[in-house]
Amino acid sequence: MPPNSENAVRTDLEKRGFAAVSIKRQENGRAEVDAVKLHPLPVAGEEPIYVEVPVSLSVSLDKQGHVQSVKGDTPNEAAVADALRQLKTLRDNKQVAEPATAGGPLPPGVTHEIVRDTQGRRVLRRRRFSLM
Repeated sequence: MPPNSENAVRTDLEKRGFAAVSIKRQENGRAEVDAVKLHPLPVAGEEPIYVEVPVSLSVSLDKQGHVQSVKGDTPNEAAVADALRQLKTLRDNKQVAEPATAGGPLPPGVTHEIVRDTQGRRVLRRRRFSLM
């Protein structure tokens, strides 16, 4: 795939809510792509928390290399289960700043925070790393 066509695919997919786009293969007007997508995780007694979950996409391209359609944009069950386990582990280890404390300086040991995005969703974001 020519570099400018790769950039067009990345730009088109970013507009559709995908990030960290990696194009594995392109042929005959189709591209196989790995990316991440914000996906809602159900949390008992709370509104969902959105986390980045990996997805594998099959993308149909027009003659200019722009995205026409996307298939496979839903994460598989194993990826969602992994994300739920990671969220639980972060919370169990007190590594998540909840919305009431998010945005300010992080307490010791906290690596992530839950923030509201421009669409009003609660999103888990990494703020720093810990060597614990």
